Amino acid sequence: MLGHSLYMSNKLKCVPDEMINIKNYLNLISEREAFQKAINT
Repeated sequence: MLGHSLYMSNKLKCVPDEMINIKNYLNLISEREAFQKAINT
């Protein structure tokens, strides 16, 4: 559940813009239908 932890950290503004790899990973998983379904349920 690393994706969810990163997603919540980002929503709480704990991930600065300098963490490019994390931001890229969040963009990647945010496009996945399964991830969208998981965070919206």
